[in-house]
Amino acid sequence: MINIYKLVSIQQIMYDDSINKRVNIDRIDGYLEFIQELLKKNKLSKIYKEIVYYFNNYYIKP
Repeated sequence: MINIYKLVSIQQIMYDDSINKRVNIDRIDGYLEFIQELLKKNKLSKIYKEIVYYFNNYYIKP
């Protein structure tokens, strides 16, 4: 089972960074690697995939 708290915690930190106009490339890279690992292992249920998709497209992509 994955650690959903870790996923949400990283997203919250990155959201705070975006609100404060900070860019932490290492944190973003670590987050993306974590997500890729989860997707490769098919460890994310549909709801978490949707949350990740939303977060990536509305907070990381712009």
